[in-house]
Amino acid sequence: MQAERQDETGRVALVTGAARRLGAAMAMRLAADGFRVAVHHRGSPEAVAETVAKIQGAGGTAMAVRADLEDIAAMDAMLASIRHAFGAAPEVLVNNASVFEWDDLASVTSEALLRHYRTNTVAAVLLTRRVTAAPPASGAGVIVNLLDQKLLAPNPDHLSYTLSKYALLGFTELMARALAPHWRVCGIAPGYTLPAPEAPPGHFERTRDDTPLRRGPTPEDVADTLSYIVSNRAVTGQVFAVDGGAFMAPASRDYSFR
Repeated sequence: MQAERQDETGRVALVTGAARRLGAAMAMRLAADGFRVAVHHRGSPEAVAETVAKIQGAGGTAMAVRADLEDIAAMDAMLASIRHAFGAAPEVLVNNASVFEWDDLASVTSEALLRHYRTNTVAAVLLTRRVTAAPPASGAGVIVNLLDQKLLAPNPDHLSYTLSKYALLGFTELMARALAPHWRVCGIAPGYTLPAPEAPPGHFERTRDDTPLRRGPTPEDVADTLSYIVSNRAVTGQVFAVDGGAFMAPASRDYSFR
């Protein structure tokens, strides 16, 4: 579903992987903050339609954009459709789309490594390159990369995923230096915010609050952090752990094994 060309003066934001879960929460928060939001998905038409409808029902402006971010032509076509519909290019990019599969050193394969890197790292790098090719119209563009709390308290589970996120962490710092002063670049490292699809019943409720604050993060906490980063023009090159302090109490295994 595409938006008609708009006359609003609100800045444009693009959130990848925003049909559901954290991406949807962040898209809705940006819309509530006055942005016209492009809600990206790869193949979840019903979920993305629901997210767009929620934004529009709350008085915001949103459009759904579909693209396989491993396909450069599809990425370029997506950005062209956003410019056509909104009359402007994105000035806020949230690199949220992610592959998250378990492996470890004993089971890792080259295919798994490449699958995670293509989506979690390469797509974010190439999309950032395109979005930042020109200075933002407002002079204050923002790139936010979704990382993971486990980068601050490592464990060997989800090896391919973790390595791809380490690369994205490095990219965050490099681009904060390279893209200033026109673009700010930060990261958000959420803790155990939503139950994994394969989690057994009750596991999330039992483990999410196992943090120093005795309170795990919610999608709204992550969205609030995004809103802060976007609005505070003195912040760049920072990674914000939104995890109830879990990084200060590291564990030897991932949450799913606790």
